[in-house]
Amino acid sequence: MILPSDWPSRVEQASPAELPGMIGQLSQAQAAMWARLHRPVPLAAEPQPGTQNEARMVGIGEAATYLRMSTSWMYRNAASIPLATKIGSRWRFSTRGLDKYLRDHQTN
Repeated sequence: MILPSDWPSRVEQASPAELPGMIGQLSQAQAAMWARLHRPVPLAAEPQPGTQNEARMVGIGEAATYLRMSTSWMYRNAASIPLATKIGSRWRFSTRGLDKYLRDHQTN
């Protein structure tokens, strides 16, 4: 939902009795947007060998984006993500492991 460009005038023209209802509608829209923002990335179809969807290793930044988490969350939880490995001081994550983590933690 995108607010109409004339929303400030609509607020000014609304009666005091209408304002709580408008605030409620805005709160519902805000809650829906936050829920959408935090929904896991849709799972990709099972990769076929030799295709671009084949599992690959990614760094912590790309893995954080993939899971829609912060990099600090990734560092704290890296050991619990399947097929994650630490090479020296750097974590690497298999995209298959990230998909498995999403499947195991889906709330839909």
